[in-house]
Amino acid sequence: QRRAKAHKHTRPTMQAAGGASTTTFFRKTRRKTVQKVIKEHYLRDDISCGSAACKACGQLAGASAAATSLEAHATYLVLDTNVVLNQIDLIENKAFGNVVVLSTVLDEVKHQNGTVYRRLREIVSTTDRHFYVFANENHRETFINRLPGESPNDRNDRAIRVACKWYQQHLPDMKVVLLTNDKANMEKAITDGLTAYTAHLYVKEFMGDHPELVDILVSASFDQPLDEDSTESASARKNKPNFKDYLPMTELMKGVQEGRYCQGPFRISRNNCTEASVPTPSPFDNKTPKEKRPADPFKLEGRDVLIQGRENMNRAVNSDIVVVEVFPPDQWRAESSLIVEEGRQAEAVQQNAKADEKNQKKAQPTGCVVGVIRRNWKPYCGSIQPPKSPNQQCLLFVPTDPRIPRIAIRSRQSATLTGKRIVVAVDSWEKNQSHPNGHYIRDLGVIGDKDSESEAILIQHDIPYHPFSQNVLQCLPPLPWQYDECMLKGRLDLRNVDICSIDPPGCKDIDDALSLVPLPNGNFQVGVHIADVSNFVREGTAIDREAAERGTTVYLADRRIDMLPKPLTEDICSLRSGVVRLAFSVLWEMTPQAGIVSTKYAKTVIKSVHSFTYAEAQMWIDDPHRTDSVARSLRELLKLSKILRDRRVDAGALMLASSEVHFTKDANYQPVDIELYKLRDTNGMVEEFMLLANIAVAEHIWKNFPNYALLRRHPTPDPKNFLWLQDILEQRGIILDTSCSKALARSLEDANDPSDPMINHLVRMMTTRCMSQAVYFSSGVVPYKDYWHYGLACGIYTHFTSPIRRYADVIVHRLLASSIGYDPVSLAYNKLTVQKLTDRLNRRHTAAQHAGRGSDELYTVIFFRGKRLVEEGYVTRVRENGFLVFVPRYGIEGLVYVAEQPQEEQTEAQRRQQEESRPQLQFSYDEEKQTLSSTSTPDTIQLFQKVRVHISVDDSSPHAQKLQLLCVQPAVHQVRAAAATDAPAPAEQPRTTAQVLDGQVVTDDTAVPSFASETSAEIAKAVAAEVPPEERRREPSPATAAAELVPNLKRRKKATK
Repeated sequence: QRRAKAHKHTRPTMQAAGGASTTTFFRKTRRKTVQKVIKEHYLRDDISCGSAACKACGQLAGASAAATSLEAHATYLVLDTNVVLNQIDLIENKAFGNVVVLSTVLDEVKHQNGTVYRRLREIVSTTDRHFYVFANENHRETFINRLPGESPNDRNDRAIRVACKWYQQHLPDMKVVLLTNDKANMEKAITDGLTAYTAHLYVKEFMGDHPELVDILVSASFDQPLDEDSTESASARKNKPNFKDYLPMTELMKGVQEGRYCQGPFRISRNNCTEASVPTPSPFDNKTPKEKRPADPFKLEGRDVLIQGRENMNRAVNSDIVVVEVFPPDQWRAESSLIVEEGRQAEAVQQNAKADEKNQKKAQPTGCVVGVIRRNWKPYCGSIQPPKSPNQQCLLFVPTDPRIPRIAIRSRQSATLTGKRIVVAVDSWEKNQSHPNGHYIRDLGVIGDKDSESEAILIQHDIPYHPFSQNVLQCLPPLPWQYDECMLKGRLDLRNVDICSIDPPGCKDIDDALSLVPLPNGNFQVGVHIADVSNFVREGTAIDREAAERGTTVYLADRRIDMLPKPLTEDICSLRSGVVRLAFSVLWEMTPQAGIVSTKYAKTVIKSVHSFTYAEAQMWIDDPHRTDSVARSLRELLKLSKILRDRRVDAGALMLASSEVHFTKDANYQPVDIELYKLRDTNGMVEEFMLLANIAVAEHIWKNFPNYALLRRHPTPDPKNFLWLQDILEQRGIILDTSCSKALARSLEDANDPSDPMINHLVRMMTTRCMSQAVYFSSGVVPYKDYWHYGLACGIYTHFTSPIRRYADVIVHRLLASSIGYDPVSLAYNKLTVQKLTDRLNRRHTAAQHAGRGSDELYTVIFFRGKRLVEEGYVTRVRENGFLVFVPRYGIEGLVYVAEQPQEEQTEAQRRQQEESRPQLQFSYDEEKQTLSSTSTPDTIQLFQKVRVHISVDDSSPHAQKLQLLCVQPAVHQVRAAAATDAPAPAEQPRTTAQVLDGQVVTDDTAVPSFASETSAEIAKAVAAEVPPEERRREPSPATAAAELVPNLKRRKKATK
């Protein structure tokens, strides 16, 4: 069919003739002409029912006879579309089997919810689940025409009933049950003589052997609110919310177009769960024509709209697409300087109101949510609040992600689920409920267990980690893989060239290698050789679809979630030494001064001579006794890379810092040491040539495919993002020039403190946080001037060098192969399809980064279990109720509280008692100077200040173990935790813990552990009393600190008693 925006002028007429059904209708094209469209729908008689008990279908011959998936002597379930969409968690349970999925249902699900569709396809592809897709729309006896006046939904419901009736007649000895939650469809099914149940009724009556399935059932809302025996406090029940109704969709869309409302993703702050922001369209947005952009009466010009308080959030959940009403400018507020956790909203609203009076100069557009365009709910990981009685069924689920509100669920397994890491899905959120309603899905294991917490991280960040299906594995060539001569046709043979790879220790998925060959004219032929993954991952195959869905390989601290199956990544494509492999190479003729004379792109066949680690390659370079060709090549490559690096820096490339850590693990994969990742010259050498190859390939594919080249850009950051950092640095005599990347690079080079070299690292690290992430994009969607990569200071860039672990590189390989005439140009690519692909890849890339950091944080907590160490740190951010400390020794960053965190669950009497027993300590906060000054002591906390912190793990929380930091030098007098003998309920203990997530600090419902009953001042005194002054200046090793500190503190406690 021709592409045309059209509408139907006549009702479609359909007639079944022979083996086909014909549809005829007329439509108007863009050119105002009327076009007659005829569709033919072919019907067949040889489509199998899929049952092993059916002899008739078992005799069907030919490829059209599908393999039997349904077991004999079983009850067959036929699913309605609404059951699949709403009860996918139930369907995924292994207790469900022998299910018929009609093609009508499959198509409806595909168009309504892509995520559910992918989950359903994954179930169908699992053979032991016995799910069968029956093509009822192509079967002569089950296909139906749409009746005059019948809606598409009614027609599909009737098609489902007809197919169910056919199964009942086709298999008279089998019991066929229709599962539907549509009341009208069920009544018609019963009238037609079918057996039909709702999902709830079927589970409760016929699946009594699996009582846990009742908890998984999705309910639109609870029959009644949480009971008196629930985890809600009396004060919370007394102050039930009454959120505003959402506006009708037509009014929302009209308001957005007129500029009265703004639409965008709802993003809750990681530091304050009572604050969120909604980005508005930028005036520099080139994707939308000016005439189609919504009005901007408030002159927002791309600024975020601040949402403060639960009432203004109006039941929106993080990542929802919402519509926001912007308040008049006199009601605009400033962001809070507090760190507030889920469950402390009431106190936060009061403190935010006080902060508003002081921060009106920094007021920003503020508004409230008036509607939700699309819910982006997903399964959430967390734990339940400990029930107050063994028979309590109304439970409160606490997510591990602090941006997600607590979820009310019903379960009869409260005793079993207590202390477990579980998965919960949200069903609804009514306007008169404090928390959204949800249902339990499954438990992952015990809280704190390494495997269960790692799986929770994958689920939280929506990382696909299921095993590869048989359809995907069938795309792989047989092992052991051997090349034949026909594979080498058209390839450049480089097997006689000394090629080597340089990777981290233990790397098995080697996707890049380097070579250098001296030329007779004094120049060098420098080669970057990349694994030719696209040769084995062909477009449109099952393995290609799976790789596109996963998007990238995810690296955790203890494992790797591959984008492609291991036989491909670790064997067939891995450029291991001593074996012949297929590659895609970029070859330069380069002068000794790193000047590029010519560039060549070729499909090649190579044989690596050595697989180095970074440390091993550095040793070969530094060893003067090594004079072989490989060592000489490495030395020349290092010289060239340093020239290339200096050239990039002169152009304005930024050398930023990160806090990436490296874990040393024992045989059981338990961390025994942790340290910042060390970079060697060989790391920089490999990086420079990979960057050079990426830039060269980007230029080449853009010249050949200017409308849909897959590229990567780093947007120029908004100068406003640096203002707070510039003000702070000026107080230390450091000028941060952000006018361009080159000026910023020079400023970072000069941002030094002669007394402490760590200051430069901290400035670079904090500068990184002021920038946005680099993103993939389609070249036909973004103007050329916006191709600029700010961090690398280059005009055009892409990813070419890691196709084993990034799907973007696979697409770039295909485009490059087409540009050199090796493969034909794909007809599936255009600027819109590539842009849609890049949007998904950007989400996957960000999720992979967050999952990797979450895994590092988990292993950091595991490492510190049972340890109590004192280490040197630096203040990196000051808040009103605490300050962030970065500990270089371990690459961790955590929050030190200076005020006790209030408890929302406390009664008024408990609050008064807590206030009376609380020491009268006050801190004066100066946001502009980033300082916290004690009013009772001369201590002042300021940015970049060197401090000593006590690091331990708080394991007293029922929800998670958290890293806890206490400042011991200078001694910040935090509130003493209750002793074990007179401690009230855990919920009433003060909270002084922190969790490091994504470079920022978030907190959870945790209490001070029983061993941390000392205040930081007492710890500081204990350390000062027992450690000589000369020893205090020396950084102790972890083992020494643990051995010395714990006995000293025990003696201190005994003396105090």
